Amino acid sequence: MLSVIFYGAKNETLKISGNNLRDVLKLQQHEKFKLQPIAIRFESNKLLFYHENVIRTFVNEEDMSMIELLDFCICTAVYRCTADFKNKHNTCIDKGSLWKEIGNNLVLVDDDQYVETQLNQKSFEKIV
Repeated sequence: MLSVIFYGAKNETLKISGNNLRDVLKLQQHEKFKLQPIAIRFESNKLLFYHENVIRTFVNEEDMSMIELLDFCICTAVYRCTADFKNKHNTCIDKGSLWKEIGNNLVLVDDDQYVETQLNQKSFEKIV
């Protein structure tokens, strides 16, 4: 039996158990939970960013394996911009944007653009 914890925006958590990750995610999506997930933590302490489109594709078994899900969503932490942010390429990112920590860098969670930067404690706050 797999048990995971879903993390929401306001220090909310929800623990759900099931036979496997797909079953847990199906239950989370089909129940009327008020929690809007940002991340999922496994009992092994691995953390996944909850990317809605990727999760939906995996749950619906639309040509996405567990390995592909992990490659796309795994991270060590999730951060939020505390102010508007401009990277070295002058790309402006709005305050409140979510970033996932991978290695020593932060990667913007955005389907339309890829932005990576080093973690700066003055510009980001850790959520999970």
